[in-house]
Amino acid sequence: MDFYFFLFSSTCLAEQVVVNSEQQGSSNQQSFGPKLESGSVNPMHGGPGLYTFQTVLINPQEQESDYVKIFIQKGDGKSKFQGFLMTKGTVSPRGTAYEYSKLFTEKDEGTYEFYFEAKFGNKTIYGPSYGGENCQPGMCAACCGGWGGPKIISAKLIEENKIYLFQKDKDELIWSYNVGKNWVTSTAFSFDDKNFAGADNNQNIYFFGITSNNPKWIFTGNTKETGNLGADKGLVAFARNGYLAASLKGVVYLFKTNSNKPIWSHPTGMVLNGLVISEDGKYIAAAGRDTNVYLWKTDSSTPLWSHKIEAKGGLLGGSVIISLAMSPDGKHFVSGTSCPDRSVHVFSPLQPDEIFQAKAGLNFPVGTVSISDDGQYFLAGGGGDPEDPYTAMLYKMGTNEPVWRFDFSRNPVSVVAISSDAKSCVIGSNMDGLIFNDCSSKNPIWKLEGAGHISAIALSKDGSLIASGSLTNHVFLLPIDGSKIIRDWKINNKIESLDMSSKGDYVAVGTGLNRFFIGGAVGENTSGAGGGEIKEQKAKIVKAGSIQNNISPSTPTSQNNNSTQLINILFFLFFLLSCLIFGGYILVIKLNLLKRNNSEKLKLNKKILITLSALLVLFFIINIYFVLSNNSQSRKNLPSRSTKQKIYNNKQATPSQTVKMNSQGTYQKGESGTCGNNVCEGAKGENKLAPKIAQDNKVNRFNFQLENFLGFC
Repeated sequence: MDFYFFLFSSTCLAEQVVVNSEQQGSSNQQSFGPKLESGSVNPMHGGPGLYTFQTVLINPQEQESDYVKIFIQKGDGKSKFQGFLMTKGTVSPRGTAYEYSKLFTEKDEGTYEFYFEAKFGNKTIYGPSYGGENCQPGMCAACCGGWGGPKIISAKLIEENKIYLFQKDKDELIWSYNVGKNWVTSTAFSFDDKNFAGADNNQNIYFFGITSNNPKWIFTGNTKETGNLGADKGLVAFARNGYLAASLKGVVYLFKTNSNKPIWSHPTGMVLNGLVISEDGKYIAAAGRDTNVYLWKTDSSTPLWSHKIEAKGGLLGGSVIISLAMSPDGKHFVSGTSCPDRSVHVFSPLQPDEIFQAKAGLNFPVGTVSISDDGQYFLAGGGGDPEDPYTAMLYKMGTNEPVWRFDFSRNPVSVVAISSDAKSCVIGSNMDGLIFNDCSSKNPIWKLEGAGHISAIALSKDGSLIASGSLTNHVFLLPIDGSKIIRDWKINNKIESLDMSSKGDYVAVGTGLNRFFIGGAVGENTSGAGGGEIKEQKAKIVKAGSIQNNISPSTPTSQNNNSTQLINILFFLFFLLSCLIFGGYILVIKLNLLKRNNSEKLKLNKKILITLSALLVLFFIINIYFVLSNNSQSRKNLPSRSTKQKIYNNKQATPSQTVKMNSQGTYQKGESGTCGNNVCEGAKGENKLAPKIAQDNKVNRFNFQLENFLGFC
């Protein structure tokens, strides 16, 4: 079994991200002084070759800098940051661009992270700057922050990507279409099941009829129009009236399916992570990295409205939207946000403000959402942090508290799907395979084991069939009753996108390298997370009762802790009672209420006060012991900088599936993680603030308890 870790592959690009001190809270870059505004690397992932890093120096007072440097580190837990002088580039009203190009070879394969440094006399500034004035640069719990990337991948893994078409009744694929190094990030069927479209990460849309692998048409976006926004997630979605909505590098397009000439286009300025169109073709919604949700009526290229997901400490003062889903009638659509917002937001085309919002968790980036046809139920998944002991939630519209929280596993959920009638809830895990739930309960009915990291799920319109793809290069077709595996198609690369025709007769698949989280594996690569050879496992369906839950609801340790807490409370009550009795007896002495002569009263008072004092001291010592013991245990359980990783691993997976985090844009070896999934994603609006607050609250809880205890009497 492989040891699994996430690698953040998307990074903030200089032309698309503005990061300043006002947006990110406290900073070592004062708003009126010089600041390093953005960071980028182009390309962000790929094979060996030349990679160009860039930042923009904002210098309103035009101070002369001593230097501008970039520091680059391989994220293997062993390498150290190496500094390089950057070359001054274009000067614009926005600021001065600085660049550095580095040649990576085959031996440099791996994940990298970087930050920038500029010096002005005795003052040094960093980019990015998430921390306070005294923070250190780089990827760690106490650091200012850092950019993630690039990811240098073996050429063998990236050179052959395809679009595949499968038919339910056939063991072999119908046909495939080669897209080379491009990643097919989206596939979608038309409602008549006669055509389907795919989009890649290099501004291409492919439109096919199911009978031929020769595209009916191809559209390639205009780089001049889109700008250089780095790695893209091309998206496509069909309406019933012959409309095809698409996005390429932040530009939204509307097509009629009989032509590759857009009816209209609208640039949003940043890469989009979600795009949906209502079945009647009346509304289009899109959202992504600029933290805005957009809504169009298809009769105009101008958005009807836009709504910013505001979040203090986040990118551009907001939270990046990772996922988006719309009910077929277009009356409701739901978005899931990254850190620091970590929420689900539901919108109506009729108004720009959300009609419903629910916080997913303390450290729960919502990476995937799905909505029922009536818009009344939506399923959200993501998570993966010890702070939140669940990884998916089912919501009913208007109710902030979820119908249930999925706590079968704490391994992050990569994709979810809810049936049109809200009866079936399907959950795809990064390690636990595909899990099927009746939506009335959080408890699994069956599970597809040995499937690896589930990267895509689609349901037939009638909800009777499930198609799923994995990073182990398998495409599965399953009935909802889990009675058998109808088809297990094996292809040559990792599944990036997948869709099923409405009747379930066809499955279209696109391959690539997982869009936002690229997995890596140490040891046996059974999940498909690593770039190396995959160790095949036999996929099988396991029914309820035989499914092993990797989270114990009540462990002996927790039971012992409960008993200890009860004893602690009892001794505290005894101490409190002793205080009251001692105080009461002092009052009796002061008021001279004892009817005895002075010598007898003196002897009696002495005996009683000595006894009460002894009891007070005894109970005081016992309570101090319990408080210190509890604090010691709490500190053991806290995810400290040296032990948080081990604790996270133990909570997240069984010993044979230990999650091992390493980072592209996260933290150095031995340092704590930050946002949900233990991956702090600068380009998704995550920062290091909220998790630190969570830890501080745990420690403060002890301080509050001790201070109140010592000062009680």
